[in-house]
Amino acid sequence: MKAQSSAWSRMFGYLLISSLALSSTASAMTGGKEGTNGPDAPAFVKLERNQPSYVGTVIDDGTKLRVKDISFTGNIKLGGIRSETSDSSITLSLDQILKLEIVNTIYTSKKFPNQEFILVNVVPKRKTKAGTEMTMALLIPRNVQISAKDVDTDIEHAWWLREISKLIIDDPQPLIKREVD
Repeated sequence: MKAQSSAWSRMFGYLLISSLALSSTASAMTGGKEGTNGPDAPAFVKLERNQPSYVGTVIDDGTKLRVKDISFTGNIKLGGIRSETSDSSITLSLDQILKLEIVNTIYTSKKFPNQEFILVNVVPKRKTKAGTEMTMALLIPRNVQISAKDVDTDIEHAWWLREISKLIIDDPQPLIKREVD
């Protein structure tokens, strides 16, 4: 019995020392700071094959960044969008919009109280019959991510949609038809 207890003590000690060593190695590799790609950080997702590439501007904390290959997790379409005025589920596509402006990052819907949304004003590319822009207030799931590349450097960026101020699509027509990677 004493031999078993001693073996468990050695194994526990080994596990404790191993976890401390791994922890200090990870801390040293990140300069002692917590990493930015944790579970709460968005990760870049490459635009999927055969998806058109759109160019636009992401406005984030007042900073404007010109981007290309804009996508919602690799795709130009985003589903699961709702409206306070309808029971339907809406799908948006980048080829349909000129601008997304985040109005409220934590929106409690009266119609869908058990779901987490952000309230977004969407300006579609299609104008009213009078020729003016219209704005639609839509409820977009809170954890939607957008990815894009910097136009000048090709540096890959990812954001939670809720954390930017605006996404402006420069031209509703795709600039590049991506067929192969």
